[in-house]
Amino acid sequence: MPGKTVSSHFDVDLVSLLEDVAKTDGHAPSRLVSTGSRIFLSMSPPARRIAIAMEGDSTPAERDFLLRHISRAALVAYRTILEERNMPFHEADAHTGTNTDLLSEEEIEAEAVRLC
Repeated sequence: MPGKTVSSHFDVDLVSLLEDVAKTDGHAPSRLVSTGSRIFLSMSPPARRIAIAMEGDSTPAERDFLLRHISRAALVAYRTILEERNMPFHEADAHTGTNTDLLSEEEIEAEAVRLC
């Protein structure tokens, strides 16, 4: 599927961070921006609203706290996915790890309201 070029304004600090991470991780900056955008836009609406609000209305320590939790959640989810992929077939039927339905948008929204 053909893509489309989308432009954005990055401040000097963000450009520097993007270039450093691209060099360290061995990926093109465009790949990092595309992956980050896809992940962010695929998040639930309440999670996106919180991330946007925290980008403008929080301290650097608060943003760091949020990012540590998001990073940890991604690592735990990935570990669960890998464990389930490698589970013997006869055990997978009884396992509910990633085979359960995800929470509905309403449940995610309710949890976001409860936390705020």
